[in-house]
Amino acid sequence: MFHTTNVNMQGGSVYGALGLYLDEIGNVSGHGRLFGDVDLGTSGTIAGSGAGLELFGHVFGSGTLSGTTLFGNVDIGSSPGAITLEDVVLSSAGTTTFEVAGIDPSQFDRLTLVGSVALDGTAQISFDSFTPDPSDTFQLIDLTGGTASNWFSSVVAPAGWDPLDRRSAGRPRTLHATAGPFRRGPVAAPKAAAVVSGRCSGACRNTPPGRHSLAALLGR
Repeated sequence: MFHTTNVNMQGGSVYGALGLYLDEIGNVSGHGRLFGDVDLGTSGTIAGSGAGLELFGHVFGSGTLSGTTLFGNVDIGSSPGAITLEDVVLSSAGTTTFEVAGIDPSQFDRLTLVGSVALDGTAQISFDSFTPDPSDTFQLIDLTGGTASNWFSSVVAPAGWDPLDRRSAGRPRTLHATAGPFRRGPVAAPKAAAVVSGRCSGACRNTPPGRHSLAALLGR
């Protein structure tokens, strides 16, 4: 474990070979290259500034990342938990994990995007000792205060539920998970789908009977 009181970087590299636990050492700020896994704890902060911060390691817990390029995985919360990403770039090699243990927002992992965030890599969604009703809906990603300049390259949903990545021109990419076989091309998606910046994306209109939304929604 890396022992200090806050980490303020002014260029160069810092190595935390055994990891950094922010509940014990305080927050990380500044610019440079940080090598090692970071546990945000309950509300830790990684705040890049100036030339930005590059983090070569995995991030766990709940808290805030800003001004950072992350070359590692994001494991939200001690499940459930919440992480805010502000002007962050995720690596194409990383995995962002969402666990769902119930229908209340306090029972599933959530990402809030602020500013411009480049999502990438794999989004992995799993149920934690929980069987959802087909009519349940979970807003895992909140775009109210930000935009997704890029989207996850792949989504892994629980068995029996297939993600649909609907890409609408002029709007952020919207992710649904629906019961039934994967279908390519235009799909009449679930009613409780995505509203981006207060506007229906088109996916929430003309819902056919028997179609249900399940997992990750952009917007509010």
